[in-house]
Amino acid sequence: MPPNEIGKELRKLRLERGERMLEMAKKLEISVAYLSAIETDRKTPPVDFAGKIIKSYGLGAVDAERLKQLCNRARETFTINATSTLQRDTAAELQAGFTRLNDDQLTKIKLILGSK
Repeated sequence: MPPNEIGKELRKLRLERGERMLEMAKKLEISVAYLSAIETDRKTPPVDFAGKIIKSYGLGAVDAERLKQLCNRARETFTINATSTLQRDTAAELQAGFTRLNDDQLTKIKLILGSK
């Protein structure tokens, strides 16, 4: 299977830093097999994956944001940590009605949330 966008980005980062997969896996505290599976689109990155990469490699704001977006695109499911009843209810409504939203509605939600 060809690498996805996050897989390509990880490989590029490794090669730019002159690292082997083993070295990157150690930095990210994951197995080489798991890193390989993410690079080749056989596994999705865990929720905290972008943060680990950003911290381990000292990425700047622009690169960090791009990495977060790529990790999010690679995942099919997301976890929302709701701390109030209103947040939980809103997240549940969003999940239930998500596929009914049109592009204009989705764009408005992204603007509200601060995404570009």
